[in-house]
Order: sequence, then structure tokens, then C-alpha cells
Amino acid sequence: MYMAARGAVFHPLLNSIGAYQRYTYCLRAVCDAQRQKLLLSGDIEQNPGPIAVLQMNVSCLTPSKLATLMAQGADIIAIQETWKSSEQIASMHTGDYVLYAQSRIGKGGGVAVLVQKTLRSKRIPSPSPSMTPALKWWCSRLLWTRTVILL
Repeated sequence: MYMAARGAVFHPLLNSIGAYQRYTYCLRAVCDAQRQKLLLSGDIEQNPGPIAVLQMNVSCLTPSKLATLMAQGADIIAIQETWKSSEQIASMHTGDYVLYAQSRIGKGGGVAVLVQKTLRSKRIPSPSPSMTPALKWWCSRLLWTRTVILL
């Protein structure tokens, strides 16, 4: 605490531990430089926010249903009962999404997952459908800031 002329009291800035801050502009410059270095490294997302996931049993995927689902803006779209071959689904326009599809051998079934291109993802190899005939499943690996999400 310093006494000023005319009896007024002046309180200098204190940091978090109560010590006087004499060089606040230097500390701020160092923090800003460190923050800039981290952001430029490409290893840190500025504001990743939550991941939005949309899931729907479509009972026959059509281009109009796919467009409606993509218009919702979800980061990940999981679709069941596509009733299409993987080739038919791959021919549909997916825009800003990476498409992973697995059709069912025989009538009906099938699953697909669309992942925003801004998220890193890859398909995980699965055993042959003949090994698990009663099981409808599909696996994808989403790599997002060191967190692995299996779908």
C-alpha cells in the first residue's frame, strides 16, 4: 500500500498469491506468445465443443432421407436398416461426411455411419458375416484429441 499526496491510498495490482505485479505487460506477452505457439502447432483445437450424434432406423435409405439426416448438422450419423448394398449407399451424395457402410447378406438390414470430414475416423476390420450370422454390427474408430470412440 502506498500513500499518495492528499491522503489518498493507492493499491498496486496483486497477483494470485498476493505479490505485487510490477511487470504485468511482460507476463501477458509471454502468455500470449505461448498460447499462439500452441495454436500454431496444430495439436490443439480452439473450441472443440461437444460431438453431436444422430441415430435413426430409416427402414430403407433413400437419397431424400439421407439429405434430411445430413441437414441436421450432426457430427456423426448412425443409420440402421438401410436395405441397400454398400455400393448403392456409396453412390449417394454424402457432402461433408465420410461414409462407412456394411450391407447385410440377404434381404433387409444393413448399417451405415457418416462422420464429418473434420473428424479423423477409420473403419476397423471386422470378422466375416458368416462367423456371426445373427449379429448385426459395424465398427468404426473415431480419433478425436487422443480419445478413441468406437461405434
